[in-house]
Amino acid sequence: ATSALIMFLVSLTIIIFGYSIAAYVLLWGQRAEFATLQVSLNAMGNAIIAPDITMFCDNETCSQQLLPFFFYWSYFLCMWIVLLNCLIAIINQAYELAKERQSILITSSRSSSSHWFKMFCSTLLRVIKQHHRPYWLAISGSSYFTIFQ
Repeated sequence: ATSALIMFLVSLTIIIFGYSIAAYVLLWGQRAEFATLQVSLNAMGNAIIAPDITMFCDNETCSQQLLPFFFYWSYFLCMWIVLLNCLIAIINQAYELAKERQSILITSSRSSSSHWFKMFCSTLLRVIKQHHRPYWLAISGSSYFTIFQ
């Protein structure tokens, strides 16, 4: 799960950085939040925590251009639906792996205890059959010897 989380953080960083560059290129003349690349990167990082469409456009700007509106919704669809779904899948996979390991440990401990009991019973029966014949059966000439030999 550690490598999957590292890959998730790398992809999250790439998407935030890519959208920051796109916001800087597309919106630098319209909004002060995207005037420089550093401010744009900071604004896109803050947009994850507190999403606000007024960061991308005012009412009059959105009515004149649809680019900031589509940019806002594509960013949040990518961040919240795709990446959040990936994070949930990573957590679910780690949970399933831990659950599988636990079930393997439980079944191996059960099988080892039952294996011990089976070995004990078979050894006990073998010893009884071979070495400990009652003396009175040997004297009386019983069919005990023919059954177990």
